[in-house]
Amino acid sequence: MGILINGQTDTISASDGSLNISDYELSVSSSINITGIITAGSFVGNLTGNLNSSGVNTATTISGTTATYATGNLTTANITTGNIVTGIVTTLSGTTATYATGNLTTANITTGNIVTGIVTTLSGTTATYTTFNGNVNATTGVSTFTNVVVAAGSTAAPSITPTGDSNTGIFFPSADTIAIAEGGTEALRIDSSGRVTMPYQPAFSARNVSGGTLSGNIVLNTIILNNGGHYSTSTGNFTAPVAGMYYFSFTGFTENNSSGSSDISIEKNGTAIVRTFTSEATNTYRPFAVDCIVSLAANDAVRPHSGIQLHGNLNPNFSGHLIG
Repeated sequence: MGILINGQTDTISASDGSLNISDYELSVSSSINITGIITAGSFVGNLTGNLNSSGVNTATTISGTTATYATGNLTTANITTGNIVTGIVTTLSGTTATYATGNLTTANITTGNIVTGIVTTLSGTTATYTTFNGNVNATTGVSTFTNVVVAAGSTAAPSITPTGDSNTGIFFPSADTIAIAEGGTEALRIDSSGRVTMPYQPAFSARNVSGGTLSGNIVLNTIILNNGGHYSTSTGNFTAPVAGMYYFSFTGFTENNSSGSSDISIEKNGTAIVRTFTSEATNTYRPFAVDCIVSLAANDAVRPHSGIQLHGNLNPNFSGHLIG
């Protein structure tokens, strides 16, 4: 390369020294090849080489259509046009550190904003974005992403969680299976066949196993199922733990040693919500069945009631569950 000094073309080279230019512009019309480190306030034009940790990494402004960032750490820079190919961007926010246009293909971005552009790879250990502020694409926003890959997670540590609640969220216990954890406990699961299980859904079933007759407010003494413990063998009441739609069923046989007729009902807070009319007959056990779907508030009480005698040893049954 020739440098014009006092009208003559000279060549300057330095192996261990440096070239300092103050208050002037260094203008090169052809090419300049440098293997060391360049420190400058700005670069105007095209940079066709690589910016790396042992090369040009201290410039505050990088512009041009072919500027690339190949390896190393970029701590503060305005990159208005071009590609960041690989590397770690530790600060990318504010007016002096933005990524305005172009493609970000591989990088670790720990803080900051991507104002405009397309992020084509953003997963794994070599391409993560831990703090997301703003839009990836100024027009379409986050919808630029075609998919987001997360770890499977677990009941104690779901892979998708809200801020400040690390043991509540969504996790993926096996292939094609989605589950929800609440407080470190699995609350819902959808398996690969689309079947939904909710292990803590309120449900109960009770029957009577002793002899004799039953009438009035029916209290059944044997639990078949009592998920959540909301049926009482002392009062015969099911107490709703949460508001929702519930299903109830009451079945059995009338007594056979007398005659008469009356209703058999399911009551909500002491008032019948559904009933059937039946009768007793000597030497005849008459079957009955009453069921309903009812809306309950939390702490509403539901129980069976009979105006006639029921056979206590033919397993009358009262059951119900939360629908949703």
